[in-house]
Amino acid sequence: MDRKTAVVIKEFLPERLANRADDGKTVAIVKNSQDTYYDLLNKFLDLWRNLARVRGFSALIPVIDIIEENNTVYIIMEYIDGIPLR
Repeated sequence: MDRKTAVVIKEFLPERLANRADDGKTVAIVKNSQDTYYDLLNKFLDLWRNLARVRGFSALIPVIDIIEENNTVYIIMEYIDGIPLR
């Protein structure tokens, strides 16, 4: 079955610790922020890996993939049309 799924892509890009490099895709870490950046990146990865493991709960959006590339992490998850909880 060939089905198209709408997705949301979240990128780890903390604005005070990193920004987009000149190539437009790689993340450049702000000088003297490497330790903090990688510490937070690893916590971000751990959180999303744990969420990806608990598939099947109706209260959680399904995580489709986690990609580590360009000195950052991308989370690909299913798009759910609905009312924000805010």
